Amino acid sequence: MGRDSLLQALTLAMIRLTAWEEKGFDGPVLRAWKGYDWDAIDQLVEEDFIHTEHRWKSIYLTDKGEARADEILNHLEPLLEEKTPNCTKRNGQ
Repeated sequence: MGRDSLLQALTLAMIRLTAWEEKGFDGPVLRAWKGYDWDAIDQLVEEDFIHTEHRWKSIYLTDKGEARADEILNHLEPLLEEKTPNCTKRNGQ
């Protein structure tokens, strides 16, 4: 995995970890602030993992993005537990 792909994956995971649920037009959406690397944000938009508009200060995860973020976090979780056994699991699990 190259540097850009890793940055994109970790950005998506961070977005998922910091997201909150909000009422959207078609039901609930996961929204997060977009204080991440702009190139990574642009790539995530291009690949339909997130949606944002230029003037918005936040983004929301698409269903595809939420699923991919959960895959990434499920892959990372065992690695994190090995390094920091006292860490709190995400979403209170």
